[in-house]
Amino acid sequence: MPKGKFNIKFKEIWNEVIYINVQNQYYDSNGVLENDGSLYRQLFDRNVNGEFGFSESVKLFLSWWNGFYGKIAIERLFESEGGQEIYNELSKSLILYNLNNSQFKINIIYDKQQLFSTTSSLSYAVLPIQELFLNRTEIVSNLLEGFENP
Repeated sequence: MPKGKFNIKFKEIWNEVIYINVQNQYYDSNGVLENDGSLYRQLFDRNVNGEFGFSESVKLFLSWWNGFYGKIAIERLFESEGGQEIYNELSKSLILYNLNNSQFKINIIYDKQQLFSTTSSLSYAVLPIQELFLNRTEIVSNLLEGFENP
């Protein structure tokens, strides 16, 4: 697939996954490649090479994600780098904004998304791991940017 066409399709799929995440608070990455495989297959050519590329990509991702260096490592890293503190600070801020009954979901991703800006809204954010190291003190204020000061 040509790079320009891939970038457009990637953004469409990204936005669809974000929409699904916002609509369903229980939606997560477990089983997503089986349940939404047709969505991600769109990033690959519709031929034998594309099918092979997709199936190999799924295998490689799952071998990483299901190992100690994937999901478990990311979760532990978030916890060790102040994830609970970030959560507590965000909870307190939502109370200040009178939004303590609101749901706020944060998805941690392995690497910063390069094709377009990071996604966030008043109820949902995608946070690259590197933000924990580079912008740790600014994470909550960045997440709350959409709210007016109390």
